[in-house]
Amino acid sequence: MLVLYILLNENDFYLMELFYGMERFSQETN
Repeated sequence: MLVLYILLNENDFYLMELFYGMERFSQETN
C-alpha cells in the first residue's frame, strides 16, 4: 500500500512537470 502511494505521488509529480513544461513551451512559442 505504501509503495503504491509513493508511485502514485511520483506519477502525479511527473504529470505536473509535463503539464508545466507544455504550458511553458506554449508561452515561449506564442
